[in-house]
Amino acid sequence: MMFLVVILVVFIIGILILISRYSGRTSMPIGCTDDDIRRIGQEGKKIEAIQWYRNLHKVGLKKAKQAVEEMIDEK
Repeated sequence: MMFLVVILVVFIIGILILISRYSGRTSMPIGCTDDDIRRIGQEGKKIEAIQWYRNLHKVGLKKAKQAVEEMIDEK
């Protein structure tokens, strides 16, 4: 019986770790626009801006990085 409790606790801890690892990391607000991406990029959150751009436009890392850098430079 104790063995089953230990396995259940380990399983629950594993699930919680996975949830915390993936929740909020790349979540962008609903209705996110390029203006939002530009704003967070200019606030110094360049990596997050690149992630948002990739999610919004469905492009690769290189293209998203170039686009965000251009947005930040426009000011």
